[in-house]
Amino acid sequence: MPLSTWASDESFRIDDLTYRVQPRLMAPDLSSRTARALLGTEYKELLAYIHEHLSLMYRRGGRANYWAARVYKKTQRARNQHATKTIGFTDDLEKADGDIFLSYEQAVEIAKSQYEEFVTKGWENSSHIRRSEFPPPMPKPPPYRVVHAICDFVEWQKEKGYLAENCITMAVNYVLPQLGNIPLTELTRATIWEWFTQIPKTVRRVRTAFGLHAPYKGPPRTVEEKRQRQFTANRALDLLSQSLDLAYNTGKFDNNFGWRRIPHFRKTHRARQRHLSPEECTTLIEACSLPLRNLVKMALFTGCRNGELKRLLVSDVFEVRKLLLVAANKGHEERFVALTDRGAEFAGQLAACRNPGEHLLLQSSGRPWGQSTAYVQIQKAALQVGLELPLHITALRHTYATQAMEADVPKSVIAAQLGHTTTITLERHYAHITKNYVRKAVQDRMPDLA
Repeated sequence: MPLSTWASDESFRIDDLTYRVQPRLMAPDLSSRTARALLGTEYKELLAYIHEHLSLMYRRGGRANYWAARVYKKTQRARNQHATKTIGFTDDLEKADGDIFLSYEQAVEIAKSQYEEFVTKGWENSSHIRRSEFPPPMPKPPPYRVVHAICDFVEWQKEKGYLAENCITMAVNYVLPQLGNIPLTELTRATIWEWFTQIPKTVRRVRTAFGLHAPYKGPPRTVEEKRQRQFTANRALDLLSQSLDLAYNTGKFDNNFGWRRIPHFRKTHRARQRHLSPEECTTLIEACSLPLRNLVKMALFTGCRNGELKRLLVSDVFEVRKLLLVAANKGHEERFVALTDRGAEFAGQLAACRNPGEHLLLQSSGRPWGQSTAYVQIQKAALQVGLELPLHITALRHTYATQAMEADVPKSVIAAQLGHTTTITLERHYAHITKNYVRKAVQDRMPDLA
């Protein structure tokens, strides 16, 4: 029944439940947590009638709501002659256990036992209830810190199907040591700016095997080393900003102005210039063993990422249609990569007479390629033929993009082949236009103006 309904009667009873408070309102329903949640917040004390000398009080506290028994000396009309004693917390936020958190029915029974105690001891011994007899206040919830926001963001990424290993590494090495224990309510723009500007000045970590202690090099000295450190700082700031945005959007935090105005370091992206010429590709293929040669050829025919190549299955090859199915990766949907005639013939030879569920590319031992096994073998093959080191499988992907650009393939087609939604990443990282291609384009297309 709505609280806005006024009752002019001195006492208004509904199903033996009387609500008394000034001004007098009709009795609300206190028997369930759902009914109590629908009550307005303008009243801090609500009384439920039990009998002539006893009422159950529902109190709203700053941190928690609780029950109290109110015993009257004569009748309830003698309002200045009563004693009140708190008997326990309500079950609004926690499940009733009969001891600390009480349901409405449990509170009524305890209130009746309190009334019997008042009657037994007498009014003189029970009328003064000290504040110290109230139950202790509910403990404050722990503050929501930066480490909690990072963990929630990582879990959100895993639920969406993204790879979270890089975020975890970035958070452990750069974000959490300085900002992890700071509550979001105390995280200021000055704190973020001081942390952000100190990252480019720190020493650079050296990549090692998983689980080993990472050694450190000296502070950055050259322009290239400073650019790399600034790029790392931008990535750390992006991780922090995305985590705080998620906390703000999910209601964990109510202020989003501290980190959105922190500017990034500019001109930190640099196109990767490492790619191979057709002659170098032939030389590298001849120096590789047969399993590694298959991996290198498939990388040059498709331009796929390292992880995409290692996850290819026999059933992903469509030789007649000259297509290769690439499963979803890096948050992108699955796609079909178009193959040339030689590429389709080569993929068909690898998939011939094999189980569709097997991996397409295998090591000499018959197992799928590991995370760094191919990298080590490519370094050995490149060292034998005198190619510049280090040489990653990613360089073969760059080679595919560069040769496609020199063959006048549209950028949108190359981006679709590489798995990009736009051509921005292609132009920034992969499309290395060689000097010979620029000279040839000028000589063939530029008219003589003089």
